[in-house]
Amino acid sequence: MASAVDPAGDPIPTSVVLLAVAKHIQFSCQADNVAFFKCKKKDLSPKKCLDRGHQVT
Repeated sequence: MASAVDPAGDPIPTSVVLLAVAKHIQFSCQADNVAFFKCKKKDLSPKKCLDRGHQVT
């Protein structure tokens, strides 16, 4: 059976947990997501939007 914690001792979220918090993450990260997509639409170069991508993840 797989462990529910990673080697650092942090819990690994299951799909049930991720689905439960999806709406909360959506609204709390909405500004970062919109900025990232606007950047990607404006310029297709991946290097131009790296900082926005890091903020999203």
